[in-house]
Amino acid sequence: MLDFSFNQNIYLRNIIIRKIRSDIKKEFSSYHAKLINYLILGFNDNKSKKRSCAYCLSQLYPDTPAKLQKEILSLFLNHDSIVLRRYAYKLFDITKNDLAILEKAWESKQDFENAKILIKNSCVPFLKKHLLELEDIFLETPWFLGKLYLNIASKEKTLLKRLEKLDWITFAYVSTKLGVPLNKKRARVMFEEYKEHPNIGLFIWCLGQNGYWNLITEVANSYSSEKI
Repeated sequence: MLDFSFNQNIYLRNIIIRKIRSDIKKEFSSYHAKLINYLILGFNDNKSKKRSCAYCLSQLYPDTPAKLQKEILSLFLNHDSIVLRRYAYKLFDITKNDLAILEKAWESKQDFENAKILIKNSCVPFLKKHLLELEDIFLETPWFLGKLYLNIASKEKTLLKRLEKLDWITFAYVSTKLGVPLNKKRARVMFEEYKEHPNIGLFIWCLGQNGYWNLITEVANSYSSEKI
């Protein structure tokens, strides 16, 4: 039996939780409902046992009914601790349920982990509504900024102009992936500006995808000249 004082050996606790999960998969009983509700009460009322309750809830979450899953997600997302909110983001990746709860949570707590989920799963109108916030959180991570714009610009290519002002190499990548040709003269100018950039290799890939082989040769010759 699970010890709600959480003083039992953690390995024994994990064995008990695995057994409970196995039983839940066969049949979710009133006992299991009481157990989860007790853990939720413990999470809300017992500060010293909050993390232990959260861990147990996260382990039982994948096999619980959808209604309880929603309650558990909300429980974690509404907490002030980012450590506990991260439980919700990890659990969403397991079930992909209740995206609306994560979108609502974004209104008050703009966590990087949530942003990664939203750019992958949310619809374009939601992303456009929160575009400025998402740009701010991804400015230092071009990979995710690119994923954001691949999503929204696939539906509205005029937004590429906005990305061009934020991060030119990411703009070049997204444009290329979406089949929007790069301006060759502009690309040559931007190469001179960004040739020492750590992502210059991605830019050269974009040039190749656009068929700008002469410009790539210039790039190669430029590097060779600088090394002499």
